[in-house]
Formats: sequence, C-alpha cells, structure tokens
Amino acid sequence: MERHGSSDRKTVSSGNDVSRSRASSSTSARKGRLCFCHARTILLTVKHGDNAGRQFWRCPFWMTPEKCDMFKWADEEDEAQPDVAALALGIIEDLRKENEKLRKELNCEKMKVKKLLTLLIVSVMMNVIVLFFGKH
Repeated sequence: MERHGSSDRKTVSSGNDVSRSRASSSTSARKGRLCFCHARTILLTVKHGDNAGRQFWRCPFWMTPEKCDMFKWADEEDEAQPDVAALALGIIEDLRKENEKLRKELNCEKMKVKKLLTLLIVSVMMNVIVLFFGKH
C-alpha cells in the first residue's frame, strides 16, 4: 500500500486496473450502498483503458471465491433511490418518536380517567351523605 498525501491507495489488477481510495477527514467520502451479499460497496477507479479515471461501486468480495457480482458506475447512480439501510433506519427512528408521543398521550388519558373516577367517587359519596343525613 502506497501513501499519497492524505489518502491511501491500493491498486488491484484483474483484467482492468483499478485503484481504491480511502478518503481522509479533509475530503468528502460517499458511503457505498449495501450490495447483494449485504456488504458495504467500495468506490474504485479504472486506471487504464477507455474508462480510465471513471469510478464505480463494487462489492469488496468481488475477487474472492464467494464472488459477488455487484457493479455500478458511480456516474450512473440513481440519486432518487436512497440507501435502503439508511431509509429503514429513518423509518425506525420516526416510528420510535411516534411511539413515544403515543405513550405520553396514553399516560395523559390515564391521568384524566383517574381524575374522573375520583370525582365520580366523591360525587357518589356526597349524594349518599345528603340522602342519609339530609332528611332529618
């Protein structure tokens, strides 16, 4: 692995030469999406040929025996389709907040019921007292 400024570069060869970069804290890095085998994809760059300099997303296991064929050109990404995991986490967070809100409303309604039952009991007791002691 060679060191170039603030980023690490790894060159991989298998038909097409590509390089993989890890962005430093000073550069903006895009997170890869989840591929078919549920691993986070990596951003690679073509080193030679007609597509030299073009970036693409690839499964980190594309050169292993358990080969995953996930491949997507970075410039052809459909930004309208968000990362499913991020979308799911957002939905979970929204549901958690809604659940908390409903719990608070339920507790408030329970308190109202307790107050109403207390008033009902006091009212019944006053009526009983008036009925027994009011006729003298």
